[in-house]
Amino acid sequence: MKLKREAFGECITEVAAQAGVDDEKAFSIIQTVADHGERMRARGEPNPFDAAAQDLATKERDVAARDRADALRNAMTRDGILQRVRDSGGLANAELTLRSLLHGTNRGERDSVQSLWRGNAAAWTGVLSNKLRQAGLEHVAITGALDKEISQALWAMNAGEKIPETVGKPARDIAAAIHPALDFARERLNGAGAHIGDAMDYVMHTSHDPRAMRAAAGAGGTPEQAFEAWWKFTEPNLADKTFTDIEPKPGQSVGDARREFGRSVYYALVSGIHKTMRGADGVDPAEDARVPVAFEGTHNIAKRVSQPRVLFWRDGEAWHDYMQQFGQPASLTAGVMQHLDQSARRLALMDKFGTNPGGNLNLIVRKIQEEYRDDLDGLKKFQGKIAGLNNVMGRLDGSLNVPSNEMAANIGNGLRTWESVSSLGGVGITHFASIWPTVTSEMVHHGQSRLGTMGKLVGAMVTGKGGAERQEILADLGAYAGGLNRDMENRWQADDPLPGKISSIANTFFKYTGIHYVFDNTQAAIREMLAHQLGRSAGVDYAALNPHLQMILGKYGIEQPDWDILRATTDLPTQAGRAYMTPSAAYKADPAAVEALLRTRGQIAPNGSADAVRRAVQRYQWGLGDKLSSYYSDAAAHGVVTPGVRERAAVLGSTRPGSLGGELLRYLVQFKMWPLAAMNQVIGREIYMATSKGDAAFNIGSLVALTMAGGYLRMAINDAARGNPQRNPLDPRTMMAALAQGGGFGIIGDFLFGEANRMGGDLISTASGPVIGDVNQFFKIYSRFRHDASDEDPEVRAKSLEHAWPDLLRVGIGHIPFANLIYLKGALNYMLFYHMFEAASPGWWERSNQRVEKETGRTMMGYTPGGAVPYGVPGVYLGGPNPSGILAPHQP
Repeated sequence: MKLKREAFGECITEVAAQAGVDDEKAFSIIQTVADHGERMRARGEPNPFDAAAQDLATKERDVAARDRADALRNAMTRDGILQRVRDSGGLANAELTLRSLLHGTNRGERDSVQSLWRGNAAAWTGVLSNKLRQAGLEHVAITGALDKEISQALWAMNAGEKIPETVGKPARDIAAAIHPALDFARERLNGAGAHIGDAMDYVMHTSHDPRAMRAAAGAGGTPEQAFEAWWKFTEPNLADKTFTDIEPKPGQSVGDARREFGRSVYYALVSGIHKTMRGADGVDPAEDARVPVAFEGTHNIAKRVSQPRVLFWRDGEAWHDYMQQFGQPASLTAGVMQHLDQSARRLALMDKFGTNPGGNLNLIVRKIQEEYRDDLDGLKKFQGKIAGLNNVMGRLDGSLNVPSNEMAANIGNGLRTWESVSSLGGVGITHFASIWPTVTSEMVHHGQSRLGTMGKLVGAMVTGKGGAERQEILADLGAYAGGLNRDMENRWQADDPLPGKISSIANTFFKYTGIHYVFDNTQAAIREMLAHQLGRSAGVDYAALNPHLQMILGKYGIEQPDWDILRATTDLPTQAGRAYMTPSAAYKADPAAVEALLRTRGQIAPNGSADAVRRAVQRYQWGLGDKLSSYYSDAAAHGVVTPGVRERAAVLGSTRPGSLGGELLRYLVQFKMWPLAAMNQVIGREIYMATSKGDAAFNIGSLVALTMAGGYLRMAINDAARGNPQRNPLDPRTMMAALAQGGGFGIIGDFLFGEANRMGGDLISTASGPVIGDVNQFFKIYSRFRHDASDEDPEVRAKSLEHAWPDLLRVGIGHIPFANLIYLKGALNYMLFYHMFEAASPGWWERSNQRVEKETGRTMMGYTPGGAVPYGVPGVYLGGPNPSGILAPHQP
């Protein structure tokens, strides 16, 4: 109902005085109460306008209270970080302190947003994956075959109702595994500042696929036709409460009012532009444009995850049907996994930087500038590093991961993915060779011996996941968390767009390279070793711990009092008589001991209520478990050298996917992120985390030696698989090449020692990335063709296309997925591809061997001067005068 302003003059004046707002805002409040009261009157509510005023006033008070609590939480977070900056050396180390909080550093702390995100995401998804695996339900969860029944079961669980009899036991068991995981994630987010309620009419978060919504009317349909098709499908699945506050305008039918509401929702979801955009403090800029500058362009995570729903579904089956048609995840379980990972990231950001991480970082930087403005030289250096800090935050909160042009981002990602499956057939062997130096060098800083670590790595590779008891412990530690997600991504969906199909091919390809087996078992071994070490050390006082272990625990915020709480925890999980300190053990820490510690720290008020004490104790237990999760996950990531937000921010800057600069940079750095991460995580660790200069020198020497050994192992396996003779390990050139192959020099080392691009590439094209390198190759082929085609000699012109075909053939064969798998490449080369090269360009075999011999002093297996290309599997039978296929280096 539309009120006449002139009839409410006195009311406007009184509301404005009581609320402290201007007349326009006061009239808006009165109009809102009137509209709400009219809807309540239509539903038969007694005293509707009084009830509407009371209802709205209560909501406003609740919102105001939450906003005050939110502001206080953020202020305390900022003050705590600023004090850390002061305690850590002030302006000179300000960037280091902030980076330590963002992604962890070797010089500073490791308890960071990134480590907490990784740790909790691995633990939460790992426990769920293990439950499904132990129940034998992993495959059916991946396929999504029971998603409708699972949705019905989750709906009933949330509503506190009996699960329908039509829902079978497998679906009930999957729902029973999923439900507590979602509840725990919600509880953790609420503990960090969110206000997510317990919805009864709910399965899980609804995701909307804008592409599917836009195509609802089929290819070529107009936006309005797409909306009508979407609304025709969606409206019958919605609950009546969706339309509770929808009031028809004068002369408008109820159906038209609902359709207008649906149209607004549709265009907001498809475009991503919502009419009500709130600032960092929750204020609508249309009502109040005074959003602090520091918060412009940022968002409040707590408010985002706490936003009320707009669409309410009729039941679990209706939700499932919508998700099948217009949702994003391939299956319900895939959506759950994505939700848990996203929740872990949001929790980590809020835990370290408050409910508005980006805005708080901006304010902290501003406070640092103000506090140290008299140090002009130091301030100038610090200001030059602010952009880098913002880039890291953008990678963490996801703001720099949103494509500026989705189509360009998909095309670029598809091209790079195809290059990966065309080039990385030996990546499993590469990383198998690299783990021996990287893992052992990491574990030394946890008080573990190199020899003992290598023995346990061998055991992990042989035994794999082990029995159910071990798997449960490893799941709590966050091991094997990625397996279920990867298996879901391996699914081939017939209706997937091209990027989805390419991604599916890539995931399957990497599975067959063996890299997942190497990484999963290596990281599981690292977690298991460290958890057992802490469990074994439970009887040792903090001061008596190994110095390396004591130092690194301190980097994750585990000090003497925290260690005393942990080691007093009883009933640690055991396997084969070995005790393990798992993150869930921290949740069982003695509440009385925790309360006593918090009281000595002043973190519990003397007159605090029992509920306040309980919440404080629970937050501490959660936090202590988070430190352990971060510790185990971070060590595993550093052990196998996993590029993170530090490397991505340093290389990609502020560019976004789909932008011209962003895509160009992504092409340039493909395959180059790992060497950068190795420099940060391995070399930097040996320099800054050694207990003495002698310790640092010994560690670096051991790292180089193991890197060289691993590199030679990689070369030996590659040579055997590709049909090349083994190299002399005592040859200095072999040693240096092994160091390069082991990761010491990366791509430049490959060129220095003759290991890359003997098929026509050059350093510039390879350094520019494989996609740009391919463009360069095609340009060269085209240029040669144009040159020959325009030659004055008729014979040269006649053979212009004949010369181009062999080059095109080599490029094409080099981009066949799976053909470059290390255990297939040699056989395919000798049985098919080398013969194709020879047929396309007679004499290719002889010329190639002469060039290889000149560069390396060796020839390919089976080569005899003037002989034909041998046929057969290398090392089995290649034909010709040497049936064994194993030749010494050819002597000219």
